[in-house]
Amino acid sequence: MNQKHTLSGKNCPRLPKKILARINGLYNHTTLPSQTTSFAVDLPTPDGKRYRWNAKFPELPYPHIVAAEDFGRKITLHILHHECGECLTLAYAQGKWSRKSSTSASSISGLLPKRYQHDNKKWYHYPATKPQVKKVAEILHTDPENLPQLTAYNAALLVDTYILMPHLAQIYAIVDLWISQISATVHEPLLPFMEAESA
Repeated sequence: MNQKHTLSGKNCPRLPKKILARINGLYNHTTLPSQTTSFAVDLPTPDGKRYRWNAKFPELPYPHIVAAEDFGRKITLHILHHECGECLTLAYAQGKWSRKSSTSASSISGLLPKRYQHDNKKWYHYPATKPQVKKVAEILHTDPENLPQLTAYNAALLVDTYILMPHLAQIYAIVDLWISQISATVHEPLLPFMEAESA
């Protein structure tokens, strides 16, 4: 991998600058496990389980989990309102976004995909597959050898974030209404684990 290559908005105007900065930060990592918290934060649920959420960025200022299928024709998006302890789940299909559920943090263990559990070391620590690296390189308009090392999780996150970005306006409309409905009820916030604990 080219440790001196730096990516900019010219490589991919669609991706947020914060995400590009996090990618550039990976060039300084010498091992895959060391990058497990570069794009994500570990949060415990009330039942003691830990899930890895995509870290917020200015364009989507909430911890979230996004899973795109069939090249973005279907998308599931979980958004966590940290202070209120509520999780909003949205679904995209047939060109439309819809609100599936609003779930208390005490019940989200059965809602979130198991692959996002903290102990899924294979996904968080293993290298990205060749098809994943190729796709990320296509998104960033660069050669695969110019990319930093990527875990399978981080590669999937980058592809899914790229797919999600054109939908933000529709997502904001649903999220704003949801927040107005839950803001009157504030629960105990979930506390993130320290970086050393979440690796």
